[in-house]
Amino acid sequence: MLGFSKGAREEARKHPRSKTNLAGRYMLPNRREYPCTVIDVSAGGLALTARELGKIGDSVIVYIDKLGRVEGQIVRFVHGGFALKFTGSTRAAEAFIRRLDEIEGLMRP
Repeated sequence: MLGFSKGAREEARKHPRSKTNLAGRYMLPNRREYPCTVIDVSAGGLALTARELGKIGDSVIVYIDKLGRVEGQIVRFVHGGFALKFTGSTRAAEAFIRRLDEIEGLMRP
């Protein structure tokens, strides 16, 4: 990576990210499923903890409890997992974010 600070990388993001802690599972191209925890999400993608990492560019399907299914492509590795960019329509990503907002709103005291 170029020598950007964490703050500069976050400012350069196309979509703001929300921290989360959602359980789910993901399927790599080998068609095997693994448990995961989604640790942050934006309208453009998400990051998750992952036991098996796959490769940059791999297509991944993520099933998130209470939210449903999203598809993406691995774009980078993060500590203990990977980040993916959503593939498919912007509308689907926006609907996903709305569902996440609804669920997080229900979980707040």
